Amino acid sequence: MPLHPPTEATVLADRDRVAGWLSAWRELDGTPGVSVAWAPRRWPAMGSQSVPVRVLLTGAAPVATMAGRSQEWDRLTGFASTLRAAWPAAAYLGDGLRACATTLARLPATELEPLSDVVAWLLQNPHGHLRPREVPVPGVDTKWLERHRRPVESLVAAISGNASSELVAEAQRFRVRVLDNQLLGPGQVRDLTATVAELALWSLSPVRVLIVENLTSLASLPPLHGTVALHGRGYAVTELARIPWVGGSPIDYWGDLDSHGFAILGRCRDRLPHTRSVLMDRVTLRRHAALMVPEPSPYRAAVPGLTVDEAAALALLAEHDLRLEQERLELAYAHLRLRGLPD
Repeated sequence: MPLHPPTEATVLADRDRVAGWLSAWRELDGTPGVSVAWAPRRWPAMGSQSVPVRVLLTGAAPVATMAGRSQEWDRLTGFASTLRAAWPAAAYLGDGLRACATTLARLPATELEPLSDVVAWLLQNPHGHLRPREVPVPGVDTKWLERHRRPVESLVAAISGNASSELVAEAQRFRVRVLDNQLLGPGQVRDLTATVAELALWSLSPVRVLIVENLTSLASLPPLHGTVALHGRGYAVTELARIPWVGGSPIDYWGDLDSHGFAILGRCRDRLPHTRSVLMDRVTLRRHAALMVPEPSPYRAAVPGLTVDEAAALALLAEHDLRLEQERLELAYAHLRLRGLPD
């Protein structure tokens, strides 16, 4: 990697800082896996100086050290060694580790031991009749496997060679609010949580389906003519395409004004191409600019299928990695915009 050494002007402006930088590279040069290339510089005011210009890192450990992630790397490789020692014949263990490496690296050491215990129990015991909270591993509470199911299943699949999970999978449930009393008969429930299969049995003909990303915003919605509102459950929003009356209705999507909100909009539009966005534009952004906050983990991939205005709003946010959560919008403004939507 190039190191972009300082110019003479930079050195003269802050000698102590540059001296510390040079000292750090001298200490690293020659340590295992690190080789620093030095080159002379002739400066009018300071004479001939030797500065580091490139560093060659050989192996993953030095890269982790340079990235400030040596503790995570040591934990991850130690855990991998433990698994390899326990299951030396697992040909696909490396694939399983790579599939969940980012998640594993973030786990503290106290979480890795129960992880290997749960993996071992699932490999040794029939569990096709169990839900995640019913797996009886000593020292593991009922919610642990729900929180760590993805790495557990990746490792079990890699060690066993069976790609499918045997644990009973709970069907996702979506919160629904019918915002127009005329759409349902007397006494029918208008605010409920149901699976996609259950919702597909409804015989509804709404004027509009409004998909809302966050439950707080869904709960605050006012009465709206001919409208059924659904919680999109983030990236699970694509599951709603399996509901006939959703796909057959005009759809408006209201999500967070952040990179993930637009990514979810793109996913929704991929399955339901006639989806329109609402309150995800530059006008809304500028009106609520004071309420924007940094986005901790932005979605970096390209988002296809956005309109010109949606793409411009996303570009404004991405310039400084900001986000505006939909719950922060002024309710009177949001509800006025929602009431003015075309059928």
